[in-house]
Amino acid sequence: KTASYSLTPNYRSPQGGKPELIGYTAANVLRIKTGTLTNVGKLIDAGMQSGANTIHRLAFTLKDEQSAQLQALRLASGKAKAKADEIASALGLKVVKVLAVTEAERGIRPIVMPQARGAQMEIMAQAPTPVESGTIEVRSSVTLTGELGAK
Repeated sequence: KTASYSLTPNYRSPQGGKPELIGYTAANVLRIKTGTLTNVGKLIDAGMQSGANTIHRLAFTLKDEQSAQLQALRLASGKAKAKADEIASALGLKVVKVLAVTEAERGIRPIVMPQARGAQMEIMAQAPTPVESGTIEVRSSVTLTGELGAK
C-alpha cells in the first residue's frame, strides 16, 4: 500500500542571484507486507528493478504477537513466584497468599534492518538480495506482592 507520496521542488541558488527552479523530486513510499520470509529478497529486487533507489527499512515482526506476549507473561509470573518462594524460604517463612500482581508489559522488539543507500544499493543491484532471519525479543515483567507467614 502507499505509505506516502511527495513532490518537492529543487532549486539552484547561483551566488548572489535569485534561486532558480530546476526540477522536482518525487517520492512514492510503499509499504509491503508479506508472511513469507523467502519472498523478502525477491520483493526488494523487484522494487529495485522497477526503479526504487532507496530502501527505508525492513521490520520483522511476529504473526501472532499476542500468543508470544502471553507466553512471556506466563514465564515472568512463574519467575516472580519462584523468587518470592525463595526469598520467603531464606527468611524461614513461606508465601501465605499473593496480595497483588502487577504486569509491566515491555512489548515486542522487532528486528529492524538499517536502510540502504547509494553505493550499497548499486552492490545490492548486482546480486539477489539476501535476507536472513533473526531473533525477535518478547518481554514481560511481573511484580508480585505477597504475604509471608510461618512455615
